[in-house]
Amino acid sequence: MSTCNLPTLQADACSNKFSCLDEKTARAVELQLLCDLKNRLPATVGQFCSMSLYNEVTINGGAGAYAPITNFQTHVTNGFTTNLVTGITSPSIAGYYRIGIHLSGKAGDISATIEGDFLIDGVQQDAISFITVFDPSAPRTKDMSAVGILYCPAGSALSFQVKSDKANGITIYRAQYAIGSA
Repeated sequence: MSTCNLPTLQADACSNKFSCLDEKTARAVELQLLCDLKNRLPATVGQFCSMSLYNEVTINGGAGAYAPITNFQTHVTNGFTTNLVTGITSPSIAGYYRIGIHLSGKAGDISATIEGDFLIDGVQQDAISFITVFDPSAPRTKDMSAVGILYCPAGSALSFQVKSDKANGITIYRAQYAIGSA
């Protein structure tokens, strides 16, 4: 008779008494438990994407018109398709993702208000957005960011855009957005 340390599924949880299984049954139970665990994990576990822009860039986005942040220099991804030029990324699996956007930059005008938004298929997501008002005496560089959890359909176009309420756009020194399983 073989011995093992795995409890049966019919174990009495209150008394902590377990009967022993033969090796073949123990392996089948172990595989079933692993399969059950895998089925309980969200499909998005292990999916991520990060895109970064680290060169100084001035973008339009002045006079209240949104402009997408484009021409990212680097990316790291697993389970997403990315386009560094357009700044668009798409998840291969639908699900809830933790998303963060960050911008270090300054407005082209004094007393400007800068807004940044995350978009899904071109639709602004208010849950992940920021608004920053710049000093009335001189626009200084500021860090702006937002983080949230959103549902993203598989194949959807995800992007990051900004706008200024003044005419002269925005100078960006650094921009990143990162997406990972929630």
